[in-house]
Amino acid sequence: MSAKRSSSASLAIYSIGQQKIADSEARKKRKDRNQKIGQMMREVRQNAGLSLRQVAAMMGCSAPFVSDLELGNRMWNEDWVRLYDSVCLTLVKKSKK
Repeated sequence: MSAKRSSSASLAIYSIGQQKIADSEARKKRKDRNQKIGQMMREVRQNAGLSLRQVAAMMGCSAPFVSDLELGNRMWNEDWVRLYDSVCLTLVKKSKK
């Protein structure tokens, strides 16, 4: 293998390594973000006196799925946040009647 070819291979390997580091850092940031959102959502639910099962049933998903959202093990998106929020508000309004 020539020095030029070896250098090109080394640069390619280095580039792949750098991308993996960047991907790893991005995944960590997303996980941290999801954990923060989940923690806030869990606090909202608990402060409202709602059970995990109540919220899950109204959301149309399983309690373990909602738990994973709250723990940051699943990705929050705008749709999940809106649905979770509206379900909590609906359940709180029902409980006050």
